[in-house]
Amino acid sequence: MSNHSLKLIAKGKISDVYLRGKDEAVKLYHPTWPEKNIRVELEKTTLLYNAGLPVPKVKGIDSFNGRSGLVFEYIDGESLLQMLQKTPWKFHEIFSLLGKQHKRIHRYQLSSLPLQSKILSNFIEASSEISQVNKHKLIGFLTQLSNDSVVCHGDF
Repeated sequence: MSNHSLKLIAKGKISDVYLRGKDEAVKLYHPTWPEKNIRVELEKTTLLYNAGLPVPKVKGIDSFNGRSGLVFEYIDGESLLQMLQKTPWKFHEIFSLLGKQHKRIHRYQLSSLPLQSKILSNFIEASSEISQVNKHKLIGFLTQLSNDSVVCHGDF
């Protein structure tokens, strides 16, 4: 991937998103993000796309300057944040739209996805910033969650 072909369009906690050409978005993860997690996101996103969820098509994995990432189809349009910045008086309308999209996504059931409670439990166990007492309490709360196979925002 060449440097001049990438235009930064978003920055995040674990990755940055670049526009490549006119029809690809490249999500490059920070170098400390595990390669395994990138492959898992590739598999999940492909599964969700194939199930008909409103997610962009993932084209594969690529790398640039020691950073690995996913290549997605680029869908041109305004983000909800851009809409909110441009028309803050439409706050309720914009967040109502966001809520409706999440509700729509949460109706999908895919038994092949791992349980969110298991994923969160693994993150909690691996954390060096949470005491053993608090880990035990948090994992106890997770056991009270439903084990339904519905898609959650954390699945993609």
